[in-house]
This record gives sequence, C-alpha cells and structure tokens, in this order.
Amino acid sequence: MTPPACIGIYSPGDMGQAVGAVLAGNGLRVVAALEGRSARTRALAAQAAIEDVGSLEALAGGGRAGPDGRRRLSHTRPQESR
Repeated sequence: MTPPACIGIYSPGDMGQAVGAVLAGNGLRVVAALEGRSARTRALAAQAAIEDVGSLEALAGGGRAGPDGRRRLSHTRPQESR
C-alpha cells in the first residue's frame, strides 16, 4: 500500500506534534489548522515541520490528496490524549 502524500493532524500539541514530526521526517507532507491555537502549539507545529493551513475547513478539504485520490484526517481530541 502506498502511503498518502498529505496527512492532516487536528491537534498538534504534545502528542500530535510528535506524530507529525515522525511523519514529516519520513517524507510526508503534514498539515494542521492552527487558526486560534496558542503560540506554544504554533511553535510545536513549526518545530515538527507541520504546515499551517489555517482553518479546520481547509484542513478537512484542503491539501493534496494521496496517490489514490483520497484525503486522510487523523483526529484525537486534546482531552482524550492525556
């Protein structure tokens, strides 16, 4: 199975940025919606090479699709990641 070209992360906090860093380090494009997020979250995303796409709408519908034409969205609510 060919991996997707772009992965969206809903919450690039402590756990999300760690996952994003691994994905980006393996050649995948990783994006997140940082609109309204804290300076700390923005800094974590930048350190992990996660691109800001702005809004959640852009995250869900934007970005490049994978080779099979499908988009993927990984979602973990912050309260569930603790």
